[in-house]
Amino acid sequence: MRMNWNDTTIKSFVSASEYTGFHEELANQIRPYIKNSKTLCDIGCGLGLIDMHLSKDLDYITCVDINENAINYLEKSI
Repeated sequence: MRMNWNDTTIKSFVSASEYTGFHEELANQIRPYIKNSKTLCDIGCGLGLIDMHLSKDLDYITCVDINENAINYLEKSI
């Protein structure tokens, strides 16, 4: 799914994620599959909301997205 990330869509998406816990739960579902990994590469990471939840379990995460606004948000979140 391609998103048009701007200040409004970012704020709405992050708010919905925090309210529902969706990305945190998705990260919990992924954890068993990466438990022996130290690194992760997320192609099409968007705002990196799943990656932020997984970051405590990994040594290094590479996040890649075509949208500059999404990457800028993620960089500010680190």
